[in-house]
Amino acid sequence: MAHQNANDLITIVVPVYNAAEYLRRCLKSLLNQTYKHFELILINDGSTDESGAICEEFASLDLRIKISTQPNRGVCASRNKGISMARGRYIVFCDSDDAVNPDYLLELHKMAKTREGFLPVCHIRILGDDHDAPQKALEKYVFVSDFPLLLEKNLFSSVCNKMYSIDIIKEFNLKFDESCPAGEDTLFNIDYIKHIKGFSIANESLYYYYLKEEEGLHSLYDVKRLEAVKVIYKKLESLAAQLGSSDKMKFYIRKNALEEWIFVIWQYALYGEESIYTKYKTLKKILSIPEYFEISAEMDYISIPSKRRKVMQTKSGVLILLYCKLLKLKLKLKSLGRSRK
Repeated sequence: MAHQNANDLITIVVPVYNAAEYLRRCLKSLLNQTYKHFELILINDGSTDESGAICEEFASLDLRIKISTQPNRGVCASRNKGISMARGRYIVFCDSDDAVNPDYLLELHKMAKTREGFLPVCHIRILGDDHDAPQKALEKYVFVSDFPLLLEKNLFSSVCNKMYSIDIIKEFNLKFDESCPAGEDTLFNIDYIKHIKGFSIANESLYYYYLKEEEGLHSLYDVKRLEAVKVIYKKLESLAAQLGSSDKMKFYIRKNALEEWIFVIWQYALYGEESIYTKYKTLKKILSIPEYFEISAEMDYISIPSKRRKVMQTKSGVLILLYCKLLKLKLKLKSLGRSRK
């Protein structure tokens, strides 16, 4: 067992953009850590609300806080700026509208020191709108070739439930892709795990992800996200081949990609702002690409309503759009019925 050094400096990077409503909750949870030796880097990404003032307020109370202000460039550029400023041996990322358990740093750091070469990962607790769902537990150690197990348990894609080695990030010049329209966390993790032995999994849900009613509307309906799903699938598939992952692990990759694809297709068909004709052309293109045909064979293994499954199995953009039109009409009539009671 490696010697545990409580003096390791940990860098926390928080991109901040118009997060005044949630920022105090986030910062209080970070300053309340039982592991005290950290620096907190706040990247004010061109906020136009009170976020900047809140950052200054907290920085005046705690010398561990550093603020960098930039014109709005997005979360990837903000995280890259944080990496460039980091002085710690380890680094974690937290979103400004989320929060963490008091032992978040302590437990992740303990795992980093106990089994070197293994990436510390914690479970995520999903909160909000009467929703409180901790994730299903995974075994304590997972070798890197079995990384699709983390995909299956929804532990892989986020960067906020992991503690990274600054040495690995800087030695291999790892950065977030600032041109990526979606899936930037997954792409970063794909690059990072090429340089590790495996994952150390904490049983506890140490990161608190807060659901918000309005969150991600643009990304959910943006057709660019459909292209991102394809890119990520091909990279995961390539990584599995490179690492010698088993057929079962490759199945998890196909299953995860299909779930993502269907979710984005469905959101786009239901709520995308383009004309019906434009959506039809887009769906026709997406549904005909070889990668979708390849993974659609796993349709019976994913958890979706049976009617939606049957519609998706037709691979017909017309039927998908027609079904979504009828579904929206049904929901509207149901809502009108409730409002009259």
